[in-house]
Amino acid sequence: MKKTTVAVVIPNYQGEKYIVQCVESILASELEGVSIIIRIIDNASDDRALELLDKYLLSHGYLSDGMEGESKASVYLPVQIGGPALEITRLEENTGFCHAVNVGIKKSVEDYVFLLNNDTTIQENCIQELVQFMNSHKRAFSCGAKMLAMSDPSVADDCGDYLNIMGYARGRGKGKKAADYTEIKRVSAACAGAAIYRRKLLGDGRIGFFDENHFAYLEDMDIGIRAGIYGYHNYFAPEAIVYHAGSAVSGSKHNSFKQRLSGRNNVYLLYKNLPTAMLVVNMPCIAIGFAVKLAFFTLKGLGGAYLGGIREGFELCKSAEGRENKIDFEWKRLHNYLALEFAMIKNLFVR
Repeated sequence: MKKTTVAVVIPNYQGEKYIVQCVESILASELEGVSIIIRIIDNASDDRALELLDKYLLSHGYLSDGMEGESKASVYLPVQIGGPALEITRLEENTGFCHAVNVGIKKSVEDYVFLLNNDTTIQENCIQELVQFMNSHKRAFSCGAKMLAMSDPSVADDCGDYLNIMGYARGRGKGKKAADYTEIKRVSAACAGAAIYRRKLLGDGRIGFFDENHFAYLEDMDIGIRAGIYGYHNYFAPEAIVYHAGSAVSGSKHNSFKQRLSGRNNVYLLYKNLPTAMLVVNMPCIAIGFAVKLAFFTLKGLGGAYLGGIREGFELCKSAEGRENKIDFEWKRLHNYLALEFAMIKNLFVR
């Protein structure tokens, strides 16, 4: 029987504290009927992450075969036949999450691409569960794992992402009891910190690549909404477990970098994916949503960063590149837009 193939793509930036244990958990995975390759895309880290990973791999029976070229890639091959290969690609500058994962996607020819944050570890059956789900749901574009707080696995970190009528994109279950999230769910998008994607729909396929205008934050919601517009589905699978440290790269939960990018990308996300009629109808709710967020971040001393991000978002939407990336409305997809509208209303009440 032909094995299902999976590329595990890990964007890495300053992952010294986490990258070895992340890779170690993948190598310990149960992979019956599944073949994987691990692709690490390093965003010009200047810490010891890759040095430590190199030492770990060489001490565990991997041989490094350096390859010269623009990619500056190294391939680590296991001595024992049948183990997964591991490839490290070193980028010359920090190009952001979206470009890094796109590099990994472009290198991949496997059936699925499993995106994984560098500050995670996975349960042994995680990849197996995600593959089985995707194989049995042919209209699924993506499926997110159940992300638990690494410091306290009884607490959920992400159980699927939702976009609501107020323009909020948020992770379901964040900070709540993990035991309350045990059912498979259709979601607006899978959290790209631990999600599997159908590779043939990415890149030159129907859905395309991750939009690099996002740099980081909300890029997974963007591609999930885009998939829904084209008639595909996104899911949450509770049996696929991932432990997530969280804020390992950007710092604290709330900071000026994150709030500026989130504000900017939120404006761009809505402009890009919603037809003009939907934007007009939903504008009162969206305006209230942005006002509430501005007040919240102002109380935390981050109002200026968030407002600056909103301004940048409008500038991006007005730019030639922003206008070019806007999804053209097509009447044949009207039912998908109506489904999105009803879902956004329903998502106001998701806990």
